[in-house]
Amino acid sequence: MLPRLNEIADQPREGTVDPLVQRHVDDARQLTNVLQFCIDKDVELLFG
Repeated sequence: MLPRLNEIADQPREGTVDPLVQRHVDDARQLTNVLQFCIDKDVELLFG
């Protein structure tokens, strides 16, 4: 899941006209940061 989120988060910020798309990209960036932090700290991730 993290590699795919990183692909989404790596999309350029500029040039995106649709604010909703830009919001989703920003959310993906934040989520990748949190997931990477959890992985680095060896936090058990439960998805349900």
